[in-house]
Amino acid sequence: SFGESPLEAPTVFNFYPPDFEQPGTLADADKVAPEFAILSEATTYSMGNIFDAYTQNAYIGMTSPKTDRPLINLSSLTANANNSAALVATLNSTMLYGTMSPAMQARMTSMVDNLAGATSNEIAWSAIYLTMLSPEYATQR
Repeated sequence: SFGESPLEAPTVFNFYPPDFEQPGTLADADKVAPEFAILSEATTYSMGNIFDAYTQNAYIGMTSPKTDRPLINLSSLTANANNSAALVATLNSTMLYGTMSPAMQARMTSMVDNLAGATSNEIAWSAIYLTMLSPEYATQR
């Protein structure tokens, strides 16, 4: 689903050919972008669906799910469902280890504020899902 499978790399360069040019702005600027070689509309869509399934369905039906994982124990998020700044701060701490940019914090806060009428769990899951889809979450630091 992510365009990578264990032990299935097509070359010694792994899944990222060093000379791959992403069509458009990068190619026009004669820049290479190896990391985009496996990114397509299909993989982007698949990743979004996998993240949704993980956040919405993880551990449903288990009689004793582990509660020590930040994405499973929603209490720190649902407790702040009506305090968007605190909820975003919790996501920043638990999912991005304090590296969330001010711009992303502002967008996340606005998104949470616009979920008026949603349940605490819906707000928490939506915030987790949006964080997982963000480029900042996908970037390893």
